[in-house]
Amino acid sequence: MNWLKNMYDKLEDSVNPIVVKELRQALQGKFITGTYLVFLAAMVLVLGFMIFSDLERIGNSATGKDIFQVIFYLLIFGCTFIIPIGTYRRLSSELSETDMALYFVTTLKPQSIIIGKWMASWIIALVLYTSAMPFLCFTYILKGIDLPTIFFLLILGLILVSVAILVSIFAACLPMVPSIKRIFDGIGGIFLVYAVIGCIAIFDDLIRSGVVNRISHFEGLMGLLTGLFALFTFSRIIYLFSVALISPPASNRSFTLRKNITVLWFISFIITWVWTYHSTSDLLMVWFVIICICITPTLPFIISERETWSNRIRKTIPANPVKRFFSYIFYSGWAGGFLWILMLFILTNLAVFLFGYFDSRLSFKSQHLLDTKNVFQGWVFFMIAYSLTANLVRTTIFDSHFPRKTTWVFFLVLLFILSVFPTALGFMIFGRSINELTFLNPFMISDYKFKEEVYIVGACWAAGAFLLSLPMIYRNYKSFKPL
Repeated sequence: MNWLKNMYDKLEDSVNPIVVKELRQALQGKFITGTYLVFLAAMVLVLGFMIFSDLERIGNSATGKDIFQVIFYLLIFGCTFIIPIGTYRRLSSELSETDMALYFVTTLKPQSIIIGKWMASWIIALVLYTSAMPFLCFTYILKGIDLPTIFFLLILGLILVSVAILVSIFAACLPMVPSIKRIFDGIGGIFLVYAVIGCIAIFDDLIRSGVVNRISHFEGLMGLLTGLFALFTFSRIIYLFSVALISPPASNRSFTLRKNITVLWFISFIITWVWTYHSTSDLLMVWFVIICICITPTLPFIISERETWSNRIRKTIPANPVKRFFSYIFYSGWAGGFLWILMLFILTNLAVFLFGYFDSRLSFKSQHLLDTKNVFQGWVFFMIAYSLTANLVRTTIFDSHFPRKTTWVFFLVLLFILSVFPTALGFMIFGRSINELTFLNPFMISDYKFKEEVYIVGACWAAGAFLLSLPMIYRNYKSFKPL
């Protein structure tokens, strides 16, 4: 029996210690136990009430489906709100200013900490799922729903709960003062509620039509795979951001994040190619819009990253010039990060062009698609222009007074001065908006009267700011050398 003991010892050593600690604390407290008992009692009451309230309906085509919907939605709401809230509260208390230093001196990697927190909460959610399984499977006997739909929706619900737990972990890791963090938490909670409601609408459609009927054709199967990939992409990015937020400042926080996002971009490109091969250019436009929306919010924060590297990072810089250039793009740093964003934006536009060049069906022939493409292209141009201009202003005028990490503040001030303030000034003085004062407003690019002028202004401004920033980017690259 020594081999069993050795295998048990190896398995015990391989268990994440964070999982053990979190589960021990959860079971010692009354929150999880109380939630489990209340949830179990609620399911018993719901099942009993719906059966005995109308005994004549038992066995007809809708009884099982109705009971399944009530219990399943109760399970989803409980697991996507109660468990993530508990995870958020525990992690927020641990990441307070007094305890944050413990995360930098521990021998555990930041990845192990985040995965341990997630796994502990996921196991608790799995316990609630196992308690609901008998009730949900019993609805099959009452007719109205088939077993493939039951198990498929349970798996989708568990994926949704996993994403909600990751979002709560990311929210707890955000380095903000408590007052501002409460505001962001409230906004995030509202978005989470809307996301859960949207997923429940999808679940309701699957219950009515049946899973087998929906995925038996190409569009349904590809829609399912695309949705799962979107959830995986979102979860992966949230996980990597959480790891970066609790990593030591001297570490190479952005390398893994940028590398993974680049790989996910290529996978999304392949999925879009498969979709558009069997469909129209509308789906290609959706992909283009999503990429542009994901790029723009990151620019002010990337431009606020470091401009020097610690000895810990410089030891990993390759000596080969080609490898050093690509490492510069993916390593932490404002200039390399900007070039990385610019690379993704150029590749996205190049992919759209090649799609239309080799397949005329996918070219944006309609004016509506062309206008949408120009709007989001122009929006990215303006974000590049504002980010680089804010960096130039801070570096050339206020470099000795404000550190680089405050560049995003200059971005917001510049955005207010050049977009919101001129419009407000025109209304205060002339009682109307002055068109000549609004061409620097990125929101005006969606105005059909001035969209071409605003697009040209944004593109020229972005090109000019990039040319002015080139010497600064080159000096930063020259200093990117291994020890």
